[in-house]
Amino acid sequence: MHSLTLIVPSSSIQNSTGRSPLRRIFPVVLLVLGLFALLPTARAVEPPPDGFYVNGNTAEGEDALFFLTSGSGNTAIGFLALANTTTAEDNTANGSGALFTNTTGSFNTAIGFNALEKNTASNNTATSFEALFTNTTGSNNTACGELALENNTNGSSNIGLGFLAGSNLTGQQQY
Repeated sequence: MHSLTLIVPSSSIQNSTGRSPLRRIFPVVLLVLGLFALLPTARAVEPPPDGFYVNGNTAEGEDALFFLTSGSGNTAIGFLALANTTTAEDNTANGSGALFTNTTGSFNTAIGFNALEKNTASNNTATSFEALFTNTTGSNNTACGELALENNTNGSSNIGLGFLAGSNLTGQQQY
């Protein structure tokens, strides 16, 4: 039988065990960090929204805030949302055609398709499909529900809650 004996000089054992483990790992850590630096940056929305305007206005959607000149604090999200607004301030429109006709009316909130579409007045709130749809000069109205206060044109201080609530109301009510 033959036997094989490995002879290792004592100086090489001392050098390999005398090194700090960090010195051996350091090149690997640098390589991994370099690979992370090459990865693309993650974003919540791709491409990023492009609708920031001056004076604190924000718009996202085709032709949203299209005619804005000097208004401030408006937010328009959706196709043609606040499209005709020029100098109004502090309006929120979320939905296709929401507050479409509004030019100078301020402090309105419209959420839903064509909510407050024909509005030109101030201080109205409409949530849902075509709520306060034909309102033009009425102010201080609240309509929550599909087609609520739909035919109101110039009535003010009205509340319509629910499907078709107050949809036959067309003008100012006397109490």
